[in-house]
Amino acid sequence: SAIAWSSLGSQMARISGPALMSVFLYFGIDAVYGVTVLIFVIGAAFNQSINKPMQLISSEPVTLSLIVAGIRFIIKRKIILGAIGLDLFAVLLGGATALLPIFATDILFVDEWGYGSLRMTIMLGSFICMYYLTQFPITKFGGNILLLTVAAFGLSIIIFGLSTNYFLSLFALFFMGASDSISVFIRNILVQSITPDNMRGRVTAVSSVFIGASNELGEFESGITASWWGAVPAVIVGGIGTVAISILFAKLFPDLRKVDSLRTQDLIDRYQ
Repeated sequence: SAIAWSSLGSQMARISGPALMSVFLYFGIDAVYGVTVLIFVIGAAFNQSINKPMQLISSEPVTLSLIVAGIRFIIKRKIILGAIGLDLFAVLLGGATALLPIFATDILFVDEWGYGSLRMTIMLGSFICMYYLTQFPITKFGGNILLLTVAAFGLSIIIFGLSTNYFLSLFALFFMGASDSISVFIRNILVQSITPDNMRGRVTAVSSVFIGASNELGEFESGITASWWGAVPAVIVGGIGTVAISILFAKLFPDLRKVDSLRTQDLIDRYQ
């Protein structure tokens, strides 16, 4: 439940930012930047209000081997490697949201409010799914559900790429946000539960860097392929690639596919 709430917060922030931007864009670019500054100020104020409990700080010197320890640990633990790699490549290939402005204006022929609705629908799908997981978290068949939701994420991208109907596109984007939330939820559980306490910070840092980089590279990849083939083929190929990645990882990481219980103690007892 705690992981679900944490995932809900981070996922909502990641998705709602661009969605709200598109709404404020209707009032002009000055409104977008003004709201951005205001949110930063509010965030800084909340950050200062956090209680800082006393804790022991390790005096271990920072060395190159310490920095790469997280990468080594991930490589050795195939389940964690598979979960992080699956999400990384899915985001890298599934950067369809970067092309939403093109689809809104040239394919679906909607105005700023229509574009904002497309963005908001992804957020809505993610929010509803994540909130459901806070109340009814997934506890069984974790590995298979992770692989299936990544495939579903790719399928929703394909549907969006093929669609010329505004409401079908909304459905595809809603499904995209929901399936992405489930995969993030399961990945976070696996990484947090299987990683020992003394390695969790380094592993989480490595995971955050790679996933964060894949978000930016995914948008870059979508822009490049759209300039080569056009927006529609770029999105469809990305969706097909995402489905193919889920099938490939099911073959390459059988241990990930065999993960059943997602209860923290079960994962610790079996995989730590």
